[in-house]
Amino acid sequence: MRRETVYTNARVVTRDAVFKGSVRAVDGRIASIDEGSTRLSGAIDLEGDFLIPGLIDLHTDTLEHHLEPRPGVRWPVMAALMMHDRQIAAAGITTVFDSLCVGDFDNGTVGRRDALVSVRKVHE
Repeated sequence: MRRETVYTNARVVTRDAVFKGSVRAVDGRIASIDEGSTRLSGAIDLEGDFLIPGLIDLHTDTLEHHLEPRPGVRWPVMAALMMHDRQIAAAGITTVFDSLCVGDFDNGTVGRRDALVSVRKVHE
């Protein structure tokens, strides 16, 4: 069964423009983008809010703040990962390259250890 969602009365942001418009998605994929509002029943009225593509964060160091919110305080890895993802998604970011251990070659350091533990937890 196809699932269709229509967002209307949005400030639609595309690569080339920002305009008042509507976006129709079918099965989670954008099917059409049109200028102007629609009166389709069931359309979600965004009341002039921005509707943007997912943002990409190419370099962030935010995960370690969830893993160790204060010096010497360690948070459970899965809870930290989930809270990090919630915070990132709430900001409109859909793709993240977290730089937790880039350049950290010592397996005994916090950055490298956290990265390895995080990867293991995600794969459990």
